[in-house]
Amino acid sequence: MTEARLQELIVEWLSAALPADSVFHHSPNEGKRHVAFKQKLRTLGTQWGWPDLEVFVPPSGFHVPEDWAPLFIEVKARKGRATENQREMHKQLKVCACRVAEVRSIREVEAFLAPLVRLNVRGRAGLIKQLEEAAA
Repeated sequence: MTEARLQELIVEWLSAALPADSVFHHSPNEGKRHVAFKQKLRTLGTQWGWPDLEVFVPPSGFHVPEDWAPLFIEVKARKGRATENQREMHKQLKVCACRVAEVRSIREVEAFLAPLVRLNVRGRAGLIKQLEEAAA
């Protein structure tokens, strides 16, 4: 399964599994682009190595509301590895009290989030997870 397809499934799963009022976002800062456009992105605030998904859950969606923190997910294909820029950004985010996980499946996303967040893993979320596992 490609990294892009895995991320699509993770996005569908997050839509079904996260508590109400949660939001997530993908910053499209990867890919090959003209140098001038990359420079423009940088001046607008793009950070190389930024994780694939930013997840924000209201404090009431955490098992312990005082444990609230921004959550970041770096999606990798089965054999994919984080770049040096990504590893450095993950370190910086952790210094800022963010939680960051590198994942290769919905099961790994669930393992990252479940200890922190009240997830709904039944119904649609469960079906999406089964679909991803069958395709892997």
